[in-house]
Amino acid sequence: MNREKLQSTTSIFTESVRKLLFGSEGEHIWLNGIAKMVLSKMNLEIILEDMILFKKYIKSGDVLDFGTGSGYIAVLLENDGFKVNAVDVDNYDEYGKNDYNRLMTQDQKKLWGKLTDGFKNLMFSYYKDILPYKDNSFDGVCAYAVFEHIPTSKIPNVLEEIRRVLKPGGVLFISRLPRNLALSEYLAKIFKLGCHEKLFRDDEMSHILTKSEFKIIEKSYEEAIPAYPESITNRLFPFLRILNKLFLKTPLKYFSHHLRIVSKVIK
Repeated sequence: MNREKLQSTTSIFTESVRKLLFGSEGEHIWLNGIAKMVLSKMNLEIILEDMILFKKYIKSGDVLDFGTGSGYIAVLLENDGFKVNAVDVDNYDEYGKNDYNRLMTQDQKKLWGKLTDGFKNLMFSYYKDILPYKDNSFDGVCAYAVFEHIPTSKIPNVLEEIRRVLKPGGVLFISRLPRNLALSEYLAKIFKLGCHEKLFRDDEMSHILTKSEFKIIEKSYEEAIPAYPESITNRLFPFLRILNKLFLKTPLKYFSHHLRIVSKVIK
């Protein structure tokens, strides 16, 4: 994945979202949020780093985008040469039969449909408890901004399923795992800008992964400089991009927003 490919794939994704929103009635809160997600240049910079690192450990093959959400990461992986299955829970069935979840699920299905029309090596599915795939199906699993949304008690069972569908030596790539020392989360909570309920200690997910028979290969900090609000960070992007890289080489990295963890399944 290079910057040009990231930008072209993002444009295709954004156009799919725009077409769904055009002429739609009512408040499409989730879909509007997805449209704004890709506007931040700092956010896209971090995603580019993730895609490059993913390719370092998984050169090609079958991959699973676990907790795919909008499908954005899935289309990036597909356009980078992978055969991609993408899976998520049905929010309407799993988290409550309310109007928000109903409309979100409807928009999600429509968006997935548009994306599969444009990306041929891509398939979306819903799941509940058991992943709808055979044992040893995937060379890698990507879990992007996912585990903070899973109840802590369910994480071992989720990892057991991921372990089952990974091939021996397969890679689990976790990114955007929010940290309990994150300055961004602290400020968001104070100013009521929206923050995660679940934040992870730096050793917490590593410990859970080790207990679930995954071997940690690499762990790093992400987003020392906030990616949002994009109205500010985009104007200062050239400067903030350099500053972010510098901060990640200093003790200031311990206030970064996210963790990235790369692990291999032990079979």
